[in-house]
Amino acid sequence: MAEQNGVILKGWHDPESLKWISDSDIVSLILENLALNAVDQCRAGDSVESRIEYTDDVSLCLTVHDVGSSIPVSVRNKMFDLGITTKSNSTGFGLYYSQLRA
Repeated sequence: MAEQNGVILKGWHDPESLKWISDSDIVSLILENLALNAVDQCRAGDSVESRIEYTDDVSLCLTVHDVGSSIPVSVRNKMFDLGITTKSNSTGFGLYYSQLRA
């Protein structure tokens, strides 16, 4: 989807320092959902950057940042609630599921 829309994907992580045990299917679904949401808000030539790093000895932080259109203020505080979406062709399940599983 990113390539089709002309969006540049960038990522940073240090594979030597990031080791954790998790369900790879769940982590993949979360990453895919966050990336697709970010790419969906971008225009050709925009970029989406992801970063994974430890915040302490036991917690990882995943950040996905895009330069696309911002989330409306009316949605920001409830964007992880079930059924909340800004898209006409969406169920509002993706971010809810991602937060629930994280």
